[in-house]
Amino acid sequence: MTLYSLLFGVLTFGLAVPLGYFLFSRFARRETLSFFFSRATELETHRRDRLLLPLTRRMTAVSPNAITLIGFLVVAALAALFLIEASFEIIFLGILLAGFTDMLDGPLARNNNRVTMLGAKLDWMRDLCMTIVI
Repeated sequence: MTLYSLLFGVLTFGLAVPLGYFLFSRFARRETLSFFFSRATELETHRRDRLLLPLTRRMTAVSPNAITLIGFLVVAALAALFLIEASFEIIFLGILLAGFTDMLDGPLARNNNRVTMLGAKLDWMRDLCMTIVI
């Protein structure tokens, strides 16, 4: 993989995500978007929180923001794995680990009443970084 193709990929996907987010909202009514995103998010969040409740109840000493920061480190390691052209299996395991940290931090915060605005922003930024890297 050449540096040019890597930069092109990062630029393409780095712009596609925010542009799609902002352009989609131009063509759909605010009420429709709000209804769709709130229902989809509520259903997914409720199921994930309930599924991970036995694990998150035991993790009271762990900060959800710490899990998010570990997720940032995993995403950075994943980017390095792509750069050195690691094997598919190693990259796949990295993606699974990054996905697990992303899946765990929200339920950990909600199930232990530790939801913060900083945590929400960190989670959003890590999600964006992971999308760009993958």
